[in-house]
Amino acid sequence: MERINEKLINDNPIIISFECTKKILEQMKKCVCKITFGKEKGTGFFCKIPFPDKNNMILVFITNNRVVSGLNEKIIIYIEEECEERQILINNDRMIYMNEDKNYDITIVEIKEEDNITNYLELDDNIIDDILNNEINIKNAKYNDNKVYAIQYPDGNLSLSFGIIQGIFEEIKYEFQHKCSTMFGSSGSPILNLKNNKLIGIHKQGALNYNIATFLNGPIKEFINININN
Repeated sequence: MERINEKLINDNPIIISFECTKKILEQMKKCVCKITFGKEKGTGFFCKIPFPDKNNMILVFITNNRVVSGLNEKIIIYIEEECEERQILINNDRMIYMNEDKNYDITIVEIKEEDNITNYLELDDNIIDDILNNEINIKNAKYNDNKVYAIQYPDGNLSLSFGIIQGIFEEIKYEFQHKCSTMFGSSGSPILNLKNNKLIGIHKQGALNYNIATFLNGPIKEFINININN
């Protein structure tokens, strides 16, 4: 594993105004959702992914495996609307991709027309290019020099936190370290590039001095390959 770059952290403080934070939340809150099942909570998000190319995008819902894995009951997704929360019920037959590799920790859920979803996150262009060109190189600096932020439901409450990518894991494919603050309920939250507000990864779990996330290029490429071949 690459060492955490403490100098990078010290040289790049993330200072975002209240008005900017409020604006981002207003723009993104209908794309990012709270998930509940029993007493458990998590976060997920709507996005469009290329299938099989940029001209054919499909709408999906993505979260961590750990949030939904093995459930036989319905999962309730809460979407914040202007006056109330709208619910979508998801069951196992709509889970169109669930990677068994615990290091990925990603589930992709089918979104149907009757769900009436009109808001979604856009994938970063570099992520899309990697997916379509099948030339995924997570060591490339295009992922390692960006300020990022996470939109999440820690403890069930919508919030936003800013940070940076601290390093990329060498021994675990597609994983990276980030410095956005998270807590219980943040699992499955999107990690976005602060420069363009586009999606690059998904938060996985917290660690002692950093948080762990997964770049979306590899898992989405695998999802596409599986479904094209079937």
